[in-house]
Amino acid sequence: MKSSIMVAVTVLLVAGCGSSSPPGVGTSTSTEPQASCDRGTTTFPQSLLYEPQYTPEEFAATPEGKIVTEFFTNGDGAEEDAGYSTVDAFSVVSPSLVLGYQDDAIVFSLDLDGDRVRGWGGCRPSLLLNGSVSTRWTPAVGWDRTSNVIPIKVEGGACSTENGVEIVTEIVGIDVTENTDSVEAVVWTQEHFEGLCAGLGIRLDDQLTLAEPLGDRALYDTGQSPPLRVDRPAAGSTP
Repeated sequence: MKSSIMVAVTVLLVAGCGSSSPPGVGTSTSTEPQASCDRGTTTFPQSLLYEPQYTPEEFAATPEGKIVTEFFTNGDGAEEDAGYSTVDAFSVVSPSLVLGYQDDAIVFSLDLDGDRVRGWGGCRPSLLLNGSVSTRWTPAVGWDRTSNVIPIKVEGGACSTENGVEIVTEIVGIDVTENTDSVEAVVWTQEHFEGLCAGLGIRLDDQLTLAEPLGDRALYDTGQSPPLRVDRPAAGSTP
């Protein structure tokens, strides 16, 4: 696939991350994607995106749950909360990572260090596969439901260096799954830059190629969790 060209410098969206049966992720390999709150530093099985392990009561009885409950009840987290009180399910990925859910979607993560909470905050999960990460995208202005080619804009990054602006995000693949009532797509990207730079948010051009025109089918970015429906704006408006 030909790499896209930067067309505009915009604000880069950063995370703080449907249906009862979420659209699946179509991939071109048998390797199971992993998921991450931080685009790869810490990963967990994709199955945990929609399958929490514990209710709050069950979590509170685990070793990790006792540490977290104490921290947010009597410790330093009691004054801040930072969304912990709204969590309605949990998964323990490891003794150092706990995920919190709202309505079966991951929204919160906690980093543990031994018997203390080291950090916590929001989570907008992304998928990881063979060194690539799922990246948020939207239809471009003027996309047409009667066409089987949908132009898209993909979130990316660039560096401002002494040699000018260097694009560091490369679109390396797009997986499209067509169903009778929906079209699901995952855009995979990789970052290529060594050293420090002044970061810029950009949007990259690419396209979805369908076997049939989109028509009345719903359009989802299934690289997001929960899958994000991206065709809500009327055609011709800014998504």
